[in-house]
Amino acid sequence: LYDEPTTGLDPLMSTNIEDLESQIDTALHELTHVLAFSPSLYGKYIDSNLALLGASNVFTMNNGVYSIITPKVVQAAKSHFGCSSIIGVPLEDEGDSGSAGAHWERMILNNEAMTASDIPNAAYSIFTMSLLEDSGWYKADMTLAEPFFWGKNSGCDFFNLGCKSGDTTYFCQKVSAKACSYDFEGSGYCAIDSFSSQCMYTRLYSNGKCSDSTN
Repeated sequence: LYDEPTTGLDPLMSTNIEDLESQIDTALHELTHVLAFSPSLYGKYIDSNLALLGASNVFTMNNGVYSIITPKVVQAAKSHFGCSSIIGVPLEDEGDSGSAGAHWERMILNNEAMTASDIPNAAYSIFTMSLLEDSGWYKADMTLAEPFFWGKNSGCDFFNLGCKSGDTTYFCQKVSAKACSYDFEGSGYCAIDSFSSQCMYTRLYSNGKCSDSTN
């Protein structure tokens, strides 16, 4: 197909079997960049007639923030957040060129696998799978999307304002305070990172997953 990626390099640096899950997550993340999730590829996306969509039909900028505006991504967001006025899903606006514009915004899609840094309970969700399908190069089996609950049915204020909406279900108030993760997958601590737009959220401890029998 037109300009579809055919090769990519994804070096795995660790041979420690204890790092296997993290390495698999990293490999999937980096391969997704190779497949479609990259600023260098947005302008090459195609429609059903194999014609270029054009960058202006893939992303837009509002108030200095880039957002993906492709149809399946937008529909996924409307359905997930319960907000019919969504016109685009924000991309990361912090970090260098390897982060900004090439990942989902953490404040909006907190533990989605394609946010800009490692997070313990990452989910390869319908958002990323919708983007892959919107590229025109792939047909995604949405039944294989991992469950993703961040901001589910939280409405337009949550989507547009994040922690500034006053939400306390998904955002926390005191750095380092211990708490359960928003999806009750395990124990964690109130954290802020370089990609969370100054919003604080409960981040799982690396050994805090309830589903891990070794914890």
